[in-house]
Amino acid sequence: MSSNQKNVLNDKLELCSLNPVTGWYRDGCCNTDENDKGTHTVCAKVNSDFLNWCKENGNDLVTPRPEFNFEGLKDGDCWCVCATWFKRAVDSGHPCKIFLKSTNIKTLETRESVLTGELRKKVDGIWDAFWSGGISNPLEVLEQITYLLFIRRLDELQTLEENKANRTGKPIERRIFPEGNDQEGRSWDDLRWSRFKQKSPAEMFSIMGERVFPFLQELGGEGSTYAGHMKDARFTIPTGALLSKVVDLLDTVPMQDRDTKGDIYEYMLGKLATAGTNGQFRTPRHIIQLMVEMTQPTSKDVICDPASGTAGFLVQAGEYLRKTEPTLFTDPDKRDHFNHGLFHGFDFDSTMLRIGSMNMLLHGVEDPNISYRDSLSDEVSDREDRYTLILANPPFAGSLDYEATSQKLQRIVKTKKTELLFLALFLQLLKPGGRAAVIVPDGVLFGSSKAHKELRRSLVEDHFLEGVVSLPSGVFRPYAGVSKIGRAHV
Repeated sequence: MSSNQKNVLNDKLELCSLNPVTGWYRDGCCNTDENDKGTHTVCAKVNSDFLNWCKENGNDLVTPRPEFNFEGLKDGDCWCVCATWFKRAVDSGHPCKIFLKSTNIKTLETRESVLTGELRKKVDGIWDAFWSGGISNPLEVLEQITYLLFIRRLDELQTLEENKANRTGKPIERRIFPEGNDQEGRSWDDLRWSRFKQKSPAEMFSIMGERVFPFLQELGGEGSTYAGHMKDARFTIPTGALLSKVVDLLDTVPMQDRDTKGDIYEYMLGKLATAGTNGQFRTPRHIIQLMVEMTQPTSKDVICDPASGTAGFLVQAGEYLRKTEPTLFTDPDKRDHFNHGLFHGFDFDSTMLRIGSMNMLLHGVEDPNISYRDSLSDEVSDREDRYTLILANPPFAGSLDYEATSQKLQRIVKTKKTELLFLALFLQLLKPGGRAAVIVPDGVLFGSSKAHKELRRSLVEDHFLEGVVSLPSGVFRPYAGVSKIGRAHV
Protein backbone atom coordinates (compact mmCIF):
# COMPACT_ATOMS: atom_id res chain seq x y z
CA MET A 1 0.00 0.00 0.00
CA SER A 2 1.22 3.46 -0.83
CA SER A 3 1.14 5.91 2.05
CA ASN A 4 0.77 8.91 -0.25
CA GLN A 5 -2.33 8.05 -2.26
CA LYS A 6 -4.27 10.96 -3.73
CA ASN A 7 -7.88 12.09 -3.36
CA VAL A 8 -10.19 13.05 -6.25
CA LEU A 9 -8.90 16.65 -5.94
CA ASN A 10 -5.38 15.31 -6.62
CA ASP A 11 -4.25 16.23 -3.12
CA LYS A 12 -3.08 13.95 -0.32
CA LEU A 13 -5.79 11.52 0.75
CA GLU A 14 -7.23 12.54 4.13
CA LEU A 15 -8.59 10.40 6.96
CA CYS A 16 -12.13 9.08 6.50
CA SER A 17 -13.00 7.53 9.90
CA LEU A 18 -11.41 5.85 12.91
CA ASN A 19 -14.74 5.37 14.69
CA PRO A 20 -15.75 3.06 13.16
CA VAL A 21 -12.38 2.10 11.71
CA THR A 22 -12.88 2.00 7.93
CA GLY A 23 -10.86 1.36 4.79
CA TRP A 24 -9.75 -1.59 2.69
CA TYR A 25 -6.78 -1.87 5.09
CA ARG A 26 -8.81 -0.84 8.14
CA ASP A 27 -6.45 2.10 8.55
CA GLY A 28 -9.12 4.78 8.61
CA CYS A 29 -8.43 5.90 5.03
CA CYS A 30 -9.92 4.91 1.66
CA ASN A 31 -6.61 3.50 0.46
CA THR A 32 -6.75 0.78 -2.17
CA ASP A 33 -4.62 -1.58 -4.27
CA GLU A 34 -4.97 -4.08 -7.13
CA ASN A 35 -6.55 -6.66 -4.78
CA ASP A 36 -9.43 -4.35 -3.88
CA LYS A 37 -11.87 -5.67 -6.49
CA GLY A 38 -14.75 -3.73 -4.97
CA THR A 39 -12.88 -0.38 -5.12
CA HIS A 40 -13.64 0.71 -1.53
CA THR A 41 -12.66 4.29 -2.27
CA VAL A 42 -15.64 6.60 -1.62
CA CYS A 43 -15.64 8.21 1.83
CA ALA A 44 -19.38 8.39 2.50
CA LYS A 45 -21.30 9.81 5.46
CA VAL A 46 -24.01 7.18 5.44
CA ASN A 47 -27.63 7.86 6.32
CA SER A 48 -30.56 5.59 7.11
CA ASP A 49 -31.99 5.76 3.60
CA PHE A 50 -28.67 4.78 2.00
CA LEU A 51 -28.13 1.94 4.49
CA ASN A 52 -31.65 0.58 4.00
CA TRP A 53 -31.23 0.66 0.22
CA CYS A 54 -27.90 -1.20 0.45
CA LYS A 55 -29.41 -3.88 2.71
CA GLU A 56 -32.43 -4.37 0.45
CA ASN A 57 -30.08 -4.86 -2.52
CA GLY A 58 -27.83 -7.41 -0.85
CA ASN A 59 -25.12 -5.27 0.78
CA ASP A 60 -25.94 -5.33 4.49
CA LEU A 61 -23.85 -2.67 6.25
CA VAL A 62 -26.13 -2.49 9.29
CA THR A 63 -26.01 -5.97 10.84
CA PRO A 64 -23.01 -6.54 13.17
CA ARG A 65 -20.52 -9.22 12.03
CA PRO A 66 -18.37 -10.02 15.10
CA GLU A 67 -16.34 -12.59 13.16
CA PHE A 68 -15.03 -9.70 11.05
CA ASN A 69 -14.83 -7.26 13.96
CA PHE A 70 -17.60 -5.27 12.30
CA GLU A 71 -20.16 -3.62 14.60
CA GLY A 72 -22.51 -2.45 11.85
CA LEU A 73 -23.04 1.10 10.61
CA LYS A 74 -25.61 3.63 11.77
CA ASP A 75 -26.90 6.96 10.51
CA GLY A 76 -24.07 9.54 10.46
CA ASP A 77 -21.13 7.10 10.38
CA CYS A 78 -18.37 7.56 7.80
CA TRP A 79 -17.32 4.55 5.76
CA CYS A 80 -15.22 3.70 2.69
CA VAL A 81 -17.97 2.55 0.32
CA CYS A 82 -17.44 0.65 -2.95
CA ALA A 83 -17.46 3.12 -5.84
CA THR A 84 -19.88 1.01 -7.90
CA TRP A 85 -22.30 0.64 -4.98
CA PHE A 86 -22.30 4.38 -4.35
CA LYS A 87 -23.02 5.04 -8.03
CA ARG A 88 -25.89 2.51 -8.00
CA ALA A 89 -27.33 4.19 -4.91
CA VAL A 90 -27.15 7.61 -6.57
CA ASP A 91 -28.75 6.29 -9.77
CA SER A 92 -31.53 4.71 -7.71
CA GLY A 93 -32.28 7.94 -5.84
CA HIS A 94 -30.67 6.96 -2.51
CA PRO A 95 -27.49 9.05 -2.23
CA CYS A 96 -25.62 10.21 0.86
CA LYS A 97 -22.97 12.84 1.49
CA ILE A 98 -19.34 12.15 0.59
CA PHE A 99 -16.09 13.83 1.56
CA LEU A 100 -14.03 14.60 -1.54
CA LYS A 101 -10.77 15.14 0.35
CA SER A 102 -11.09 11.61 1.75
CA THR A 103 -12.30 9.94 -1.48
CA ASN A 104 -9.54 8.13 -3.39
CA ILE A 105 -8.68 9.34 -6.90
CA LYS A 106 -9.00 5.71 -8.03
CA THR A 107 -12.75 6.26 -7.83
CA LEU A 108 -12.50 8.18 -11.09
CA GLU A 109 -11.10 5.10 -12.85
CA THR A 110 -14.22 3.07 -12.12
CA ARG A 111 -16.07 2.55 -15.40
CA GLU A 112 -19.19 4.62 -15.50
CA SER A 113 -22.19 3.55 -17.44
CA VAL A 114 -22.49 5.58 -20.60
CA LEU A 115 -26.23 5.58 -20.03
CA THR A 116 -26.91 9.21 -19.13
CA GLY A 117 -29.98 10.57 -17.44
CA GLU A 118 -31.25 11.80 -20.82
CA LEU A 119 -30.93 8.32 -22.34
CA ARG A 120 -32.67 6.76 -19.36
CA LYS A 121 -35.57 9.15 -19.88
CA LYS A 122 -35.78 8.13 -23.55
CA VAL A 123 -35.86 4.43 -22.64
CA ASP A 124 -38.42 5.10 -19.92
CA GLY A 125 -40.49 6.99 -22.48
CA ILE A 126 -40.49 3.95 -24.78
CA TRP A 127 -41.54 1.75 -21.88
CA ASP A 128 -44.30 4.14 -20.89
CA ALA A 129 -45.56 4.24 -24.48
CA PHE A 130 -46.10 0.47 -24.41
CA TRP A 131 -47.90 0.64 -21.11
CA SER A 132 -50.19 3.44 -22.21
CA GLY A 133 -50.77 1.52 -25.46
CA GLY A 134 -52.11 -1.51 -23.64
CA ILE A 135 -49.03 -3.78 -23.27
CA SER A 136 -48.29 -3.97 -19.56
CA ASN A 137 -46.41 -7.28 -19.24
CA PRO A 138 -42.71 -6.29 -18.83
CA LEU A 139 -41.50 -9.42 -20.59
CA GLU A 140 -43.76 -8.77 -23.58
CA VAL A 141 -42.63 -5.14 -23.73
CA LEU A 142 -38.99 -6.17 -23.76
CA GLU A 143 -39.67 -8.85 -26.36
CA GLN A 144 -41.33 -6.38 -28.75
CA ILE A 145 -38.53 -3.86 -28.24
CA THR A 146 -36.06 -6.66 -28.95
CA TYR A 147 -37.70 -7.36 -32.32
CA LEU A 148 -37.51 -3.71 -33.30
CA LEU A 149 -33.86 -3.45 -32.20
CA PHE A 150 -33.04 -6.51 -34.26
CA ILE A 151 -34.69 -5.01 -37.36
CA ARG A 152 -32.74 -1.82 -36.83
CA ARG A 153 -29.53 -3.82 -36.39
CA LEU A 154 -30.08 -5.71 -39.67
CA ASP A 155 -30.46 -2.42 -41.52
CA GLU A 156 -27.25 -1.11 -39.92
CA LEU A 157 -25.34 -4.25 -40.95
CA GLN A 158 -26.51 -3.97 -44.55
CA THR A 159 -25.62 -0.28 -44.64
CA LEU A 160 -22.10 -1.16 -43.45
CA GLU A 161 -21.81 -3.76 -46.21
CA GLU A 162 -23.02 -1.24 -48.81
CA ASN A 163 -20.51 1.37 -47.63
CA LYS A 164 -17.73 -1.22 -47.76
CA ALA A 165 -18.72 -2.20 -51.30
CA ASN A 166 -18.74 1.46 -52.38
CA ARG A 167 -15.25 2.01 -50.97
CA THR A 168 -13.70 -1.13 -52.44
CA GLY A 169 -15.63 -1.30 -55.69
CA LYS A 170 -16.43 -4.95 -54.96
CA PRO A 171 -19.88 -6.59 -54.72
CA ILE A 172 -21.63 -6.77 -51.35
CA GLU A 173 -20.35 -9.87 -49.52
CA ARG A 174 -23.31 -10.31 -47.17
CA ARG A 175 -26.67 -9.09 -48.40
CA ILE A 176 -29.44 -9.27 -45.80
CA PHE A 177 -32.28 -7.61 -47.72
CA PRO A 178 -32.73 -8.80 -51.32
CA GLU A 179 -32.42 -6.44 -54.24
CA GLY A 180 -35.38 -5.27 -56.27
CA ASN A 181 -39.00 -6.21 -55.62
CA ASP A 182 -40.84 -9.23 -54.22
CA GLN A 183 -43.29 -11.36 -56.26
CA GLU A 184 -46.03 -8.79 -55.75
CA GLY A 185 -43.87 -5.96 -57.01
CA ARG A 186 -43.19 -4.42 -53.57
CA SER A 187 -39.72 -3.07 -52.86
CA TRP A 188 -37.59 -5.14 -50.48
CA ASP A 189 -36.09 -1.89 -49.25
CA ASP A 190 -39.40 -1.08 -47.52
CA LEU A 191 -38.48 -3.73 -44.91
CA ARG A 192 -35.42 -1.77 -43.80
CA TRP A 193 -35.64 0.34 -40.65
CA SER A 194 -34.35 3.44 -42.41
CA ARG A 195 -37.17 3.21 -44.95
CA PHE A 196 -40.27 2.01 -43.14
CA LYS A 197 -39.76 4.47 -40.26
CA GLN A 198 -40.68 7.19 -42.73
CA LYS A 199 -44.02 5.58 -43.60
CA SER A 200 -47.40 6.56 -42.19
CA PRO A 201 -48.54 4.65 -39.06
CA ALA A 202 -50.99 2.56 -41.12
CA GLU A 203 -48.39 1.68 -43.77
CA MET A 204 -45.74 0.94 -41.13
CA PHE A 205 -48.12 -1.37 -39.25
CA SER A 206 -49.02 -3.24 -42.42
CA ILE A 207 -45.39 -3.63 -43.48
CA MET A 208 -44.35 -4.85 -40.04
CA GLY A 209 -47.10 -7.43 -39.63
CA GLU A 210 -47.37 -8.69 -43.21
CA ARG A 211 -43.80 -8.46 -44.48
CA VAL A 212 -41.10 -7.73 -41.89
CA PHE A 213 -42.04 -10.46 -39.42
CA PRO A 214 -42.44 -13.22 -42.05
CA PHE A 215 -39.10 -12.11 -43.50
CA LEU A 216 -37.37 -12.38 -40.11
CA GLN A 217 -38.86 -15.81 -39.49
CA GLU A 218 -37.43 -17.07 -42.78
CA LEU A 219 -33.98 -15.72 -42.00
CA GLY A 220 -33.24 -18.74 -39.81
CA GLY A 221 -31.93 -20.56 -42.83
CA GLU A 222 -29.03 -18.16 -43.02
CA GLY A 223 -27.48 -19.65 -39.90
CA SER A 224 -27.95 -16.69 -37.61
CA THR A 225 -28.54 -17.75 -34.01
CA TYR A 226 -30.96 -14.93 -33.30
CA ALA A 227 -32.85 -15.24 -36.55
CA GLY A 228 -33.38 -18.92 -35.82
CA HIS A 229 -35.17 -17.99 -32.59
CA MET A 230 -37.56 -15.75 -34.51
CA LYS A 231 -39.47 -18.70 -36.01
CA ASP A 232 -42.13 -18.67 -33.29
CA ALA A 233 -41.97 -14.95 -32.50
CA ARG A 234 -45.24 -13.01 -32.29
CA PHE A 235 -45.79 -9.39 -33.24
CA THR A 236 -48.22 -8.12 -30.59
CA ILE A 237 -48.12 -4.32 -30.95
CA PRO A 238 -51.87 -3.66 -31.38
CA THR A 239 -52.02 -0.44 -33.42
CA GLY A 240 -50.15 1.52 -36.03
CA ALA A 241 -50.20 4.57 -33.78
CA LEU A 242 -48.33 2.74 -31.00
CA LEU A 243 -45.86 1.21 -33.45
CA SER A 244 -45.13 4.59 -35.03
CA LYS A 245 -44.65 6.21 -31.62
CA VAL A 246 -42.27 3.47 -30.42
CA VAL A 247 -40.27 3.52 -33.68
CA ASP A 248 -39.91 7.30 -33.44
CA LEU A 249 -38.71 7.03 -29.84
CA LEU A 250 -36.29 4.18 -30.58
CA ASP A 251 -34.88 6.07 -33.53
CA THR A 252 -33.69 8.84 -31.20
CA VAL A 253 -31.71 6.40 -29.06
CA PRO A 254 -28.04 6.25 -30.19
CA MET A 255 -27.05 2.64 -30.90
CA GLN A 256 -23.76 3.09 -32.78
CA ASP A 257 -21.49 2.58 -29.78
CA ARG A 258 -21.20 -0.95 -28.33
CA ASP A 259 -21.06 0.26 -24.72
CA THR A 260 -24.14 2.40 -25.23
CA LYS A 261 -26.08 -0.45 -26.84
CA GLY A 262 -25.10 -2.82 -24.06
CA ASP A 263 -25.97 -0.41 -21.28
CA ILE A 264 -29.34 0.44 -22.82
CA TYR A 265 -30.29 -3.21 -23.05
CA GLU A 266 -29.03 -3.88 -19.51
CA TYR A 267 -31.19 -1.01 -18.29
CA MET A 268 -34.22 -2.52 -20.00
CA LEU A 269 -33.43 -5.96 -18.60
CA GLY A 270 -33.37 -4.39 -15.14
CA LYS A 271 -37.07 -3.64 -15.58
CA LEU A 272 -37.87 -7.35 -15.51
CA ALA A 273 -38.64 -7.17 -11.83
CA THR A 274 -40.96 -10.14 -11.54
CA ALA A 275 -40.00 -13.79 -11.25
CA GLY A 276 -40.86 -16.25 -13.99
CA THR A 277 -43.04 -19.32 -13.66
CA ASN A 278 -40.23 -21.82 -13.38
CA GLY A 279 -37.96 -20.17 -10.87
CA GLN A 280 -36.49 -17.80 -13.47
CA PHE A 281 -35.17 -14.45 -12.35
CA ARG A 282 -32.35 -12.19 -13.30
CA THR A 283 -29.14 -12.61 -11.31
CA PRO A 284 -27.93 -9.27 -9.91
CA ARG A 285 -25.18 -7.86 -12.10
CA HIS A 286 -22.67 -7.43 -9.26
CA ILE A 287 -23.02 -11.12 -8.32
CA ILE A 288 -22.39 -12.11 -11.94
CA GLN A 289 -19.31 -9.88 -12.01
CA LEU A 290 -17.98 -11.49 -8.83
CA MET A 291 -18.36 -15.00 -10.26
CA VAL A 292 -16.70 -14.08 -13.55
CA GLU A 293 -13.75 -12.47 -11.80
CA MET A 294 -13.37 -15.51 -9.55
CA THR A 295 -13.05 -17.83 -12.55
CA GLN A 296 -10.92 -15.49 -14.74
CA PRO A 297 -12.08 -16.54 -18.22
CA THR A 298 -9.54 -16.60 -21.07
CA SER A 299 -9.90 -16.48 -24.84
CA LYS A 300 -9.06 -20.22 -24.95
CA ASP A 301 -12.09 -21.16 -22.86
CA VAL A 302 -15.33 -22.67 -24.10
CA ILE A 303 -17.93 -21.19 -21.76
CA CYS A 304 -21.40 -22.56 -21.10
CA ASP A 305 -24.45 -21.46 -19.12
CA PRO A 306 -26.97 -24.33 -19.18
CA ALA A 307 -29.73 -22.06 -17.87
CA SER A 308 -28.76 -18.93 -19.76
CA GLY A 309 -31.94 -16.80 -19.53
CA THR A 310 -30.96 -13.26 -20.56
CA ALA A 311 -27.30 -14.40 -21.02
CA GLY A 312 -25.98 -12.18 -18.22
CA PHE A 313 -23.11 -14.53 -17.35
CA LEU A 314 -22.00 -14.85 -20.97
CA VAL A 315 -22.18 -11.09 -21.51
CA GLN A 316 -20.08 -10.37 -18.41
CA ALA A 317 -17.51 -13.00 -19.41
CA GLY A 318 -17.21 -11.26 -22.78
CA GLU A 319 -16.73 -7.87 -21.11
CA TYR A 320 -14.07 -9.35 -18.82
CA LEU A 321 -12.14 -10.69 -21.83
CA ARG A 322 -12.29 -7.30 -23.56
CA LYS A 323 -10.57 -5.76 -20.53
CA THR A 324 -7.98 -8.47 -19.86
CA GLU A 325 -6.85 -9.63 -23.32
CA PRO A 326 -5.35 -6.83 -25.43
CA THR A 327 -4.98 -9.05 -28.52
CA LEU A 328 -8.55 -10.37 -28.41
CA PHE A 329 -9.55 -8.69 -31.68
CA THR A 330 -6.18 -8.23 -33.36
CA ASP A 331 -5.48 -11.97 -33.37
CA PRO A 332 -7.68 -13.55 -36.10
CA ASP A 333 -8.02 -16.90 -34.30
CA LYS A 334 -8.99 -15.27 -30.99
CA ARG A 335 -11.47 -12.96 -32.71
CA ASP A 336 -13.10 -15.84 -34.59
CA HIS A 337 -13.36 -17.96 -31.43
CA PHE A 338 -14.82 -15.02 -29.49
CA ASN A 339 -17.55 -14.44 -32.06
CA HIS A 340 -18.41 -18.03 -32.97
CA GLY A 341 -17.11 -20.65 -30.54
CA LEU A 342 -16.52 -19.26 -27.07
CA PHE A 343 -20.06 -18.69 -25.75
CA HIS A 344 -22.77 -21.34 -25.35
CA GLY A 345 -26.13 -21.05 -23.63
CA PHE A 346 -29.15 -23.36 -23.22
CA ASP A 347 -32.70 -22.51 -22.27
CA PHE A 348 -36.15 -23.96 -22.91
CA ASP A 349 -37.93 -20.60 -22.91
CA SER A 350 -38.11 -19.25 -26.47
CA THR A 351 -38.63 -15.70 -25.29
CA MET A 352 -35.51 -15.85 -23.14
CA LEU A 353 -33.53 -17.27 -26.06
CA ARG A 354 -34.47 -14.27 -28.20
CA ILE A 355 -33.72 -11.79 -25.43
CA GLY A 356 -30.45 -13.49 -24.49
CA SER A 357 -29.27 -13.65 -28.10
CA MET A 358 -30.03 -9.96 -28.60
CA ASN A 359 -28.19 -9.14 -25.37
CA MET A 360 -25.09 -10.90 -26.71
CA LEU A 361 -25.43 -9.25 -30.13
CA LEU A 362 -25.68 -5.76 -28.63
CA HIS A 363 -22.58 -6.50 -26.52
CA GLY A 364 -20.57 -7.24 -29.64
CA VAL A 365 -20.72 -11.05 -29.99
CA GLU A 366 -21.65 -11.79 -33.59
CA ASP A 367 -22.86 -15.38 -33.40
CA PRO A 368 -23.20 -16.87 -29.89
CA ASN A 369 -24.45 -20.44 -29.63
CA ILE A 370 -27.69 -19.82 -27.74
CA SER A 371 -29.91 -22.83 -28.34
CA TYR A 372 -33.20 -24.40 -27.27
CA ARG A 373 -32.47 -27.32 -24.93
CA ASP A 374 -33.92 -28.81 -21.80
CA SER A 375 -30.69 -29.07 -19.86
CA LEU A 376 -31.90 -31.86 -17.57
CA SER A 377 -33.11 -34.07 -20.39
CA ASP A 378 -31.17 -36.33 -22.72
CA GLU A 379 -30.95 -33.39 -25.15
CA VAL A 380 -27.56 -32.47 -23.70
CA SER A 381 -26.12 -35.98 -23.64
CA ASP A 382 -24.03 -35.09 -26.69
CA ARG A 383 -22.46 -32.20 -24.78
CA GLU A 384 -20.52 -34.30 -22.29
CA ASP A 385 -16.93 -33.12 -21.69
CA ARG A 386 -17.43 -30.12 -24.02
CA TYR A 387 -16.75 -27.04 -21.89
CA THR A 388 -13.86 -25.60 -19.90
CA LEU A 389 -15.92 -23.13 -17.85
CA ILE A 390 -19.50 -23.13 -16.57
CA LEU A 391 -21.14 -20.04 -15.08
CA ALA A 392 -24.73 -20.49 -13.99
CA ASN A 393 -27.61 -19.67 -11.70
CA PRO A 394 -30.01 -22.46 -12.66
CA PRO A 395 -33.69 -22.56 -11.65
CA PHE A 396 -34.35 -24.29 -8.35
CA ALA A 397 -38.11 -24.27 -8.49
CA GLY A 398 -40.93 -25.55 -10.63
CA SER A 399 -42.04 -29.02 -11.58
CA LEU A 400 -39.73 -31.74 -12.87
CA ASP A 401 -40.71 -34.33 -15.45
CA TYR A 402 -38.90 -37.26 -13.91
CA GLU A 403 -39.48 -39.47 -16.95
CA ALA A 404 -37.81 -36.92 -19.23
CA THR A 405 -34.82 -36.45 -16.96
CA SER A 406 -31.55 -37.71 -18.36
CA GLN A 407 -30.75 -41.29 -17.35
CA LYS A 408 -27.08 -40.36 -17.10
CA LEU A 409 -27.88 -37.70 -14.52
CA GLN A 410 -30.05 -40.09 -12.55
CA ARG A 411 -27.15 -42.52 -12.39
CA ILE A 412 -24.99 -39.78 -10.91
CA VAL A 413 -27.60 -38.62 -8.40
CA LYS A 414 -31.00 -40.27 -7.88
CA THR A 415 -33.29 -37.35 -7.02
CA LYS A 416 -36.07 -35.05 -8.22
CA LYS A 417 -34.38 -31.96 -6.76
CA THR A 418 -33.33 -29.70 -9.61
CA GLU A 419 -30.44 -28.13 -7.67
CA LEU A 420 -28.75 -31.51 -7.30
CA LEU A 421 -29.46 -32.54 -10.89
CA PHE A 422 -28.00 -29.31 -12.22
CA LEU A 423 -24.82 -29.79 -10.19
CA ALA A 424 -24.53 -33.30 -11.60
CA LEU A 425 -25.07 -31.85 -15.08
CA PHE A 426 -22.25 -29.33 -14.62
CA LEU A 427 -19.84 -32.10 -13.69
CA GLN A 428 -20.95 -34.01 -16.77
CA LEU A 429 -20.55 -31.08 -19.17
CA LEU A 430 -17.09 -29.98 -18.04
CA LYS A 431 -13.91 -31.21 -19.63
CA PRO A 432 -11.26 -32.71 -17.32
CA GLY A 433 -9.56 -29.72 -15.73
CA GLY A 434 -12.61 -27.53 -16.33
CA ARG A 435 -13.94 -25.18 -13.70
CA ALA A 436 -17.29 -23.80 -12.64
CA ALA A 437 -18.82 -21.07 -10.49
CA VAL A 438 -22.50 -21.64 -9.80
CA ILE A 439 -25.18 -20.40 -7.45
CA VAL A 440 -26.80 -23.01 -5.23
CA PRO A 441 -29.30 -22.91 -2.37
CA ASP A 442 -28.24 -23.60 1.22
CA GLY A 443 -29.82 -27.06 1.13
CA VAL A 444 -27.10 -28.37 -1.18
CA LEU A 445 -24.56 -27.96 1.59
CA PHE A 446 -26.68 -29.09 4.52
CA GLY A 447 -29.29 -31.50 3.12
CA SER A 448 -29.31 -34.88 4.82
CA SER A 449 -30.78 -37.08 2.06
CA LYS A 450 -28.74 -39.82 0.42
CA ALA A 451 -28.58 -37.79 -2.79
CA HIS A 452 -27.26 -34.72 -0.97
CA LYS A 453 -24.58 -36.70 0.81
CA GLU A 454 -23.46 -38.55 -2.32
CA LEU A 455 -23.15 -35.35 -4.36
CA ARG A 456 -21.17 -33.61 -1.62
CA ARG A 457 -18.88 -36.64 -1.37
CA SER A 458 -18.32 -36.55 -5.13
CA LEU A 459 -17.54 -32.83 -5.12
CA VAL A 460 -15.00 -33.16 -2.32
CA GLU A 461 -13.38 -36.52 -3.15
CA ASP A 462 -13.67 -36.84 -6.93
CA HIS A 463 -13.25 -33.18 -7.82
CA PHE A 464 -11.66 -30.07 -6.36
CA LEU A 465 -14.09 -27.86 -4.46
CA GLU A 466 -12.11 -24.66 -4.25
CA GLY A 467 -14.47 -22.66 -2.09
CA VAL A 468 -17.98 -21.66 -1.07
CA VAL A 469 -19.00 -18.00 -0.85
CA SER A 470 -21.88 -17.28 1.50
CA LEU A 471 -23.97 -14.36 0.30
CA PRO A 472 -25.85 -12.07 2.68
CA SER A 473 -29.56 -12.46 3.11
CA GLY A 474 -31.69 -10.46 0.70
CA VAL A 475 -29.36 -10.72 -2.31
CA PHE A 476 -32.05 -12.41 -4.41
CA ARG A 477 -35.07 -10.99 -2.60
CA PRO A 478 -37.91 -11.44 -3.28
CA TYR A 479 -37.23 -14.38 -5.53
CA ALA A 480 -35.49 -17.05 -3.50
CA GLY A 481 -33.55 -18.10 -0.45
CA VAL A 482 -30.48 -18.89 -2.53
CA SER A 483 -27.39 -17.65 -0.73
CA LYS A 484 -24.32 -19.66 -1.79
CA ILE A 485 -21.83 -19.58 -4.64
CA GLY A 486 -19.78 -22.69 -5.21
CA ARG A 487 -16.52 -22.73 -7.14
CA ALA A 488 -15.07 -26.02 -8.24
CA HIS A 489 -12.64 -27.70 -10.63
CA VAL A 490 -13.20 -31.03 -12.36
